[in-house]
Amino acid sequence: MTLSPQIRVVAAVIRRNGKVLLAQRAPGSHLAGMWEFPGGKVHDGESDAIALQRELQEELALRVKVQNLLGQASAEYPGKKVQIWFYQCQLSEVHSEPQLREVADFRWLNWEELGALEMPAADREFIENFQYIPCRE
Repeated sequence: MTLSPQIRVVAAVIRRNGKVLLAQRAPGSHLAGMWEFPGGKVHDGESDAIALQRELQEELALRVKVQNLLGQASAEYPGKKVQIWFYQCQLSEVHSEPQLREVADFRWLNWEELGALEMPAADREFIENFQYIPCRE
């Protein structure tokens, strides 16, 4: 039996005005059209923080400060197992707006609205298990 490769992924929970940022996976990508917390794979030799900063710049042209680890979730897909580490992040430029670079769309949503979106299993697991505490702004 061949073991599936395990992929380490990082995702950002970015809050602004009481809402969180979600991105829609691009057409042609794995799980295309699904909504997720933005982020991506950690490359060999990268820290989680550096990978998250790189991914957010590449996907949405955002600069962030990576703060604390909020949780972890995993999912298995044909031929691979994904472990996602979710980090609280803060926009470096408060008024910056995401740009569509490597994602199909983005939305700022209330936490309660996330359950209605089609999401990958690991993102859904995080939402169901994470105790969301609204931030004071």
